[in-house]
Amino acid sequence: MEQSIAEQKARELGIDRTQVVREYWELIILRGLYESPQGRYLIFKGGTALRLAYGSPRFSEDLDFSLTKDVMKGKFLPLIKKIISP
Repeated sequence: MEQSIAEQKARELGIDRTQVVREYWELIILRGLYESPQGRYLIFKGGTALRLAYGSPRFSEDLDFSLTKDVMKGKFLPLIKKIISP
């Protein structure tokens, strides 16, 4: 995300630029997770879920999930690294 775009969006929302950049990366990670085969086992929950799904004004600093199936959690870290790699 370009710095000028992040700064403009931060001004519009009245928040810090780092929150805008964090949410941008959260969206990239969410998209990658849910487009992956493992995505079908995830339930997105928590503060960020409330903000993105229901428009809550709360900004959270993490992504919270529950698993619907007993899946090896170790499969997700390599997947996330792949999603955020250039």
